[in-house]
Amino acid sequence: MNEVLSRDLYLKYPKIFLNDEQTAKGDSQVFCSLDIGDGWYDIIDQLCGCIQNHLDWKNAEGRYEGSKKHRSEEELKNSVPQVKAEQVKEKFASLRFYHTGGDNTIDGMVSMAEAISERTCETCGAPGKRTSGGWMRTLCKKHADEAGRQFDDVEEEDL
Repeated sequence: MNEVLSRDLYLKYPKIFLNDEQTAKGDSQVFCSLDIGDGWYDIIDQLCGCIQNHLDWKNAEGRYEGSKKHRSEEELKNSVPQVKAEQVKEKFASLRFYHTGGDNTIDGMVSMAEAISERTCETCGAPGKRTSGGWMRTLCKKHADEAGRQFDDVEEEDL
């Protein structure tokens, strides 16, 4: 992903992408690079937004009955560890979002984002299909033609 889009995601989701210790010292050290095409920006943006909203809701003080100054046993029991992205890349023409933290809900979000990427052009974000001709890639018709790639078992009318 290009530097401008990557920086945008790092700034929007510092809890997911930035090293807490370094950030506290004023140095924004990134946990992982985004080794994917620009076309998957919206998928990562939506995924991270959903993840952080879920975490903020699950971990909010006072969400359950009890003191707002101290977290109740119920709140502590239901809290979810902060997600930290460890690696974001393309593998076998699909997005891979490796992380620590989270819960089953977040695992489902990640699985859904990975599935969406299999139908989204890595280059531009348009509807796409898996192509062959070297490394497998997911591309729209325009970018497949430009790269001289063929679609795997897909009729061109499907795009």
